[in-house]
Amino acid sequence: MKPIDIATSIRIEAGLFLPALEVSSQEELFAALADALGAAGAIHDRNAFQRLLVEREALGTTGLGHGIAIPHARSMVAQRTTLVVARLARGLDFQAVDGHPVERVFLVVAPYGVGGEGYLPLLGVLVAAVHHDTDRERLLAVESFDDLEKLARQLIRPRIQEALAR
Repeated sequence: MKPIDIATSIRIEAGLFLPALEVSSQEELFAALADALGAAGAIHDRNAFQRLLVEREALGTTGLGHGIAIPHARSMVAQRTTLVVARLARGLDFQAVDGHPVERVFLVVAPYGVGGEGYLPLLGVLVAAVHHDTDRERLLAVESFDDLEKLARQLIRPRIQEALAR
C-alpha cells in the first residue's frame, strides 16, 4: 500500500499499522513498535529507541484514558516524523489516567531539527481527539490501514494544516 503523507514532513506507512498486536507488557509493546519503525527505515537504532520509549514512559504515563495511549519521543535516531498505530489484541495496563487498559496505541516519533516540524502539531491533534467524544470514537474505530488513511485524510491532515498555518 502507498504511504500516506499527512503533511509535508509526516508520513504513515502500511507497515506501521499493526492491526492485532500480541503483547503482554509495555516493554514488549515498545520492542514491537521499535521493530516496526526499524523495518520501515524510520529509525536507525532500534535498541536506543526502545530504551527512549521506556525512559519517556517512566516520566509519566502516556495512557490518556478511554483505551488510548499516545507515547511520543523526539530522538537523534529518528529519520522523519512518523505515526505508528497499533491495535492491541488484548488490553494492556498502561497506568492510564482513568485506570482502564489501553487497546489503541498512537506512537508519534520525530527527529530533532529538520524533518521534525510536524511533531507537535501531530501530537496536539491526537491528544485533542482523545478528549473529544466524536473524534475519540473515530480513533478507536480504526481497524485497518484503509480506516487509518480515511482518518488521516478527514481528521488528522486538516487539523495539522490548520496548526501549521498559524
